[in-house]
Amino acid sequence: MKITHVNFAGAFSGGERQTLNLIESLGKSGIEQELVCRPGKPLAEEARSKGISVIEIRHPALGILNRRWKQTDLINVHEGRGIHWGANVKRLWGPKLLVTRRVIFVPSQNWLTKIDYKAADHFVAVSNAVKTTLEEYRPGAEVTVIPSSFSGFPSTGGDASLIRNFFLGKFLIGHVAVLSSIKGHRTTLDAARALLPDYPEMQFIICGDGPQMEPLKQQAGDLPNVTFVGHQKDIGKYFEAFDLLVHPSQSEGLGSVLLEAQQHKTPVIASNVGGIPDIVKDGVTGLLIPPDDASTLEKSIIELYEDSDLRNKIIENATAQLRNFSPENVTERYLKLYQQILAT
Repeated sequence: MKITHVNFAGAFSGGERQTLNLIESLGKSGIEQELVCRPGKPLAEEARSKGISVIEIRHPALGILNRRWKQTDLINVHEGRGIHWGANVKRLWGPKLLVTRRVIFVPSQNWLTKIDYKAADHFVAVSNAVKTTLEEYRPGAEVTVIPSSFSGFPSTGGDASLIRNFFLGKFLIGHVAVLSSIKGHRTTLDAARALLPDYPEMQFIICGDGPQMEPLKQQAGDLPNVTFVGHQKDIGKYFEAFDLLVHPSQSEGLGSVLLEAQQHKTPVIASNVGGIPDIVKDGVTGLLIPPDDASTLEKSIIELYEDSDLRNKIIENATAQLRNFSPENVTERYLKLYQQILAT
């Protein structure tokens, strides 16, 4: 079995991390794999550092005439731009086409995009909400729900202790996401402002880079309880150091960052949007809040801060459900799906 994975993303975020996680884990099964991606981008560099075979193609319209694709059994597209490349390679050389969809929004209504989506033999949705979107976009499509896995970012106690010692005596609240308008950072900052007078011991740590960095820093300019630390390659030490993770996103296909926090036994508060409820059961494996609701976020933070029993219960329940999101479980489900598609 030979699998060609496709991801033309320019940035490196959760979807790209999940692409690499899957390739690495499938490699343990002895499957021949390669990754098609854009040259000089973080995904290509990260893949090469892990010993993954990388084929660099500048644009989804290029490279489809290469006869090498005749040797591919199945193309697994991992983001929206790759669907055009995958569909054209299928038409020319005949491999099966599987599209993994990680985002909640509806694909383009452009006629070409619709035609290329019709070329797919099967879809993977990372959540039930994404599955619904796909089925509405392409009625009759075969869609299997396979969630993202936690990455198991390593952390040593010493690294986490350095962060805790730097913020000695503080209750550390993390927000880990690309700094974009949909990730709810303004909601987090509004909650931080409201909490500062009565809870100065709460410290918000914002991890990530993105287009909203400067506007968000301006919003938080006078807040001593907010610290921006930028993109952290060794993010595991932060998950380990946090007392709580907040993720008040406006839209989310699944929210794999929540799995990373849970894997480090960090309780979470997240918006009740998209696929997040597949991970967070309110009051059981975390707390759910409405999007764009700083007041409810503030109250939920206080609730978990003051109720250690609730925090411990949430950690225990979240840890128990993680087996469903383990790399081994997710990889096994993908492997079975590949075999099923190739058998038809």
